[in-house]
Amino acid sequence: MSRAAQSSWLVRKHSSIVLFSFAVAALGALVAILSGTGYRLEIWERGFAFTILRYGAGIAGVGGVLCLIVTIISAGLFKGEGFSKSAVAVLGLVIGAFAFYVPYSMQQTASSVPPIHDITTDLENPPEFEAMLALREATSATNKAVYLREVTVGQNIINVPEAQKRAYPDIQPEELWGISFYEGFDLALAAAEDMGWTIVAADKERGRIEAWDKTTWYGFIDDMVVRLTPEGIGSVVDIRSVSRVGVSDVGKNAQRIRAYIKKLKAMKKYSGPP
Repeated sequence: MSRAAQSSWLVRKHSSIVLFSFAVAALGALVAILSGTGYRLEIWERGFAFTILRYGAGIAGVGGVLCLIVTIISAGLFKGEGFSKSAVAVLGLVIGAFAFYVPYSMQQTASSVPPIHDITTDLENPPEFEAMLALREATSATNKAVYLREVTVGQNIINVPEAQKRAYPDIQPEELWGISFYEGFDLALAAAEDMGWTIVAADKERGRIEAWDKTTWYGFIDDMVVRLTPEGIGSVVDIRSVSRVGVSDVGKNAQRIRAYIKKLKAMKKYSGPP
C-alpha cells in the first residue's frame, strides 16, 4: 500500500480509531472506579477490589497511549484541524492518564512508607480507645485497637515506633499554651467536627474525643482518639489514628493527623487572644 493510500485509509477510518481508543481509556477508568464502588457496597473483598484496580489502571494506560498516538497522527493528517478532529482522543488521553496515574501514585506511596497502620503523636504512651471498641468489634475490624509495638509483615518483624519515627518525624504532640484546658478541649472538638469526623465520644472533663472517618474512594474506616493533658498554662494535645483493616495505611493516618493539627492551629490563631 502506497503512502497516499495509507493516508486515505487513515482518513476514512479516523473516527472509528478515535472512538475505539477513547472507549479503551474510558473502560479502564470505569473498571478502576468500580473497584472502589464494589468494595464500598460490599460486593467484593478488599483483595479482589485491588486486583480490579490494577487491571483497570492497565487498561486505562493502554487506552491513554492509543489516544496519544491517534492525536499525533491527527495532527499530521489534518494539519490545522488536527485538534478538532481528535478532541475525543485528547479527552480519552486525559481520562486514561488520570485513571492510570492515581493507582500508580498510590502504589508508589505504599512502597515508600512503612507497612504500618497505627500512627500516634505519643509513642511512649499512646492514647487508648474506649468508646470505639464496641464499634470496631461490631464491624469485624481485623486490626487490633491496642497499640502494638511490633508487628510481623511477611517474614519481617516491624518495630512500629521506630518505623513511624523514620517515616513521619513531623508527627508530634501539639501544644495549646495560653488558653484553659476546657477552652483547649472546645477547640480540639471543633477541629474534629470541622474535619468531618463522626464523633462517637467527647468527654470534656477527661479531655478525650473519639471519632471515626472514612476514606473517599474505598470507604476504609479509620478510628481516631484525641487526648488533652493539662500542662503549665495550657494543654498538650495527642492524636492517634488507626485503620480498622489493612496492613499498610499508605500514609493516610499520618496525613490525617497532619491535617487535624493544621486545623487546630488555625482555629487557635483565630479564636482571639488568650
